Amino acid sequence: LVVRAGAAIIDYILVVSPIAGFLLLARAMGNDGAGLISSELNSIGWLLAILIAVTNLILLPLITGRTVGKFLTGLRVATLYGTEPGVRRMLLRQTLGYLLIIFSAGLGLLIALFNSKGRALQDLIAGTVVVYGERRTKR
Repeated sequence: LVVRAGAAIIDYILVVSPIAGFLLLARAMGNDGAGLISSELNSIGWLLAILIAVTNLILLPLITGRTVGKFLTGLRVATLYGTEPGVRRMLLRQTLGYLLIIFSAGLGLLIALFNSKGRALQDLIAGTVVVYGERRTKR
């Protein structure tokens, strides 16, 4: 669970960095207060963050079974039988599963603490489990 949390932190930093970076840039260019929030640089930061989030949290897992954080920590998503999850299963996990995590204020992640395989709400919904990436999955 610690490695999985590390992967989530890496993904979070990746998504939030453009927002923070462009806000700092806007501030350095003299914007402050309401001007800072309504600046074009702030909008660019948010746009980049959305593009990175969609790419990292939806598209990349659909193709590889991993986010950047999972890749860097050596984790991947697999089915309960060790096979690669299909597109529908991953789409369900990465969209509906994560939306439920957000709407439950993260409580869906606590399920992993009480599950013997460390499966969180999105894993239970999609029938997946997070495993170390070195394990070969069957097609």
